[in-house]
Amino acid sequence: MMTAAPNNGFPKPGIRDWTLLGIAVAFVLAGLFILPSDLNVGIVTIAFFGLCATVFAATITRKLRSHRLRPLLVEIVGGVPIRPSRTRALAVGGSAALLGVVLVAFGRSYGVVFWSIGWFLAAVGCLTLLGLAVGWLPVGYIQFDPPGITIARRGWAYTIPWDGISRISAGEIHGNAALFIWLHEPGAVRAHPPERKAQAVKHLAANTRWVGAPVLLLASQYGMDLPLLMQAVERYVSDPSARAELARKLVAHGA
Repeated sequence: MMTAAPNNGFPKPGIRDWTLLGIAVAFVLAGLFILPSDLNVGIVTIAFFGLCATVFAATITRKLRSHRLRPLLVEIVGGVPIRPSRTRALAVGGSAALLGVVLVAFGRSYGVVFWSIGWFLAAVGCLTLLGLAVGWLPVGYIQFDPPGITIARRGWAYTIPWDGISRISAGEIHGNAALFIWLHEPGAVRAHPPERKAQAVKHLAANTRWVGAPVLLLASQYGMDLPLLMQAVERYVSDPSARAELARKLVAHGA
């Protein structure tokens, strides 16, 4: 359960967010104005900046929702994999494919580089859709259990003990809401299968170099609001007695 809270540590959309949305909308309107006189330029402008406007609007909506939420109690179903959202992957793949097709079909006048970008987007989008269709995507999951939180990759996974988490923080990376997790000792994670332990430790070290923290969870990737994900992790880290509910939920789920 949750209630609105104006000051919960998650910032409102800033001037930059609103400015980017305004610029994108202005270009969409310009594209509509150009459309009767130059069909190709008008369509490309509307498609490109229309997608940008959608992304910026989604970011603003997400920040407003996170700013207003204050979770009072967050409970996670234990022992159940929380997989990445197929809907989100479908939207990303479909948008990239559609934009790529539009750029290829109507963007020849912009030059070879721009046209090549269109082909690249179309290829990436189509490959993403193909991966969804045959079950290659999305990859991995997160799972909450009494011993810790498990993060799965393709073919292997690692479990972080609750007591092994030293600090967590909410933030953003490339415009996506993210939960950053630091560990007392990265080598204390348990790999599944065990022979992947060296790979897991190497993965955590690479994350630290690139994003500043061993573990990075993109909340929207799993269809979750960042305040809820953060509250859940904080609760199980700080309150060992709360971890027992994950075992009870696991038994109930198995029944």
